[in-house]
Amino acid sequence: MLWSPPYGTISTSTKRSMILMKMELDMKPEVISFSFKKWIGLLAICMPIVSACAIEQPRDANPVAKEMVQEASGCELMPDRDRSTIVIYVPSSETKLVCNAPRSRERFIPASTYKIPHSLIALEVGAVDDENQKFQWDGRGRGVDAWNTNTSMADAVSASTVWVFQEIADKIGQPREQEWVEKLEYGNANVGSADDLRHFWLRGPLKISAEEQVAFLQRLHNGQLNADASSMTRTIRMIQSGQAKDGSIIYGKTGAMLPIDDEGFLRSDTPGLLPNATERTGWFVGWIERPVESGGPVYFALNLDLELPNTMRARTKATYALLKSNGFPVPNAIDKD
Repeated sequence: MLWSPPYGTISTSTKRSMILMKMELDMKPEVISFSFKKWIGLLAICMPIVSACAIEQPRDANPVAKEMVQEASGCELMPDRDRSTIVIYVPSSETKLVCNAPRSRERFIPASTYKIPHSLIALEVGAVDDENQKFQWDGRGRGVDAWNTNTSMADAVSASTVWVFQEIADKIGQPREQEWVEKLEYGNANVGSADDLRHFWLRGPLKISAEEQVAFLQRLHNGQLNADASSMTRTIRMIQSGQAKDGSIIYGKTGAMLPIDDEGFLRSDTPGLLPNATERTGWFVGWIERPVESGGPVYFALNLDLELPNTMRARTKATYALLKSNGFPVPNAIDKD
């Protein structure tokens, strides 16, 4: 029987290799004096070095990339199957449900869905004292009533108050914004130059796909981002948005590419603020926090072309319709059955 070293048990394959090596040594006259006990001692010294080289490799950076992919039920409920997509990822069954798979891999400007990582970055670098710190409104109407008031970062996430996050971007600065989108592996991880600081998430160059949104949200939810656990928890708390009949909690954030200038004014009469007339994307991204016994979390990301009719409302309506069609809980206000 082979000796087992104190730091662990020798595997069957290792034992087999040791026996074969001993046999080979025994057949060679020049090493006849090299005893098997000495060889075992040498192996005991060397094995920790070999073990150190066999450390488990890091997991794939995109946790949904290699899962089983199926077409989601109810894709006909999407506003336009060619100009919209949804990704629903279920870790418990390692299943990804998709409508319009090619579009799910195409990157688009994140718009206000970037408020999720933006809030996390602000907390990490100290651009805000905390999520409840008030930003003082300057008295100028910006086209949306909810934007015309003193506002905390948490309230700005809920109301998508652009001017607050433009001030936050100023405090973070372009170098740190760039550093953090790379650290978080967010989309194409490109915030552009200092001239783009107040609009890189509204007009580019930052872009992300629905697939990447889901992967980012999963890492945020699981505490796997390169950030402080407290900052991640506080960011998650800011995007809690509803509850389903079964007690599941809904977390989510909408986004829409709208003509907004660098002072946070909505300029509906100035389409030139958009990168081009054909790219107007709307988003709804998030997850459903189901109890473990009910299957655990379900992550989702929908995007669509805002040129389609009634698409601002369709962002959430279509998402919940698809989730419900595939057997997942939706908020009480939506689930009328």
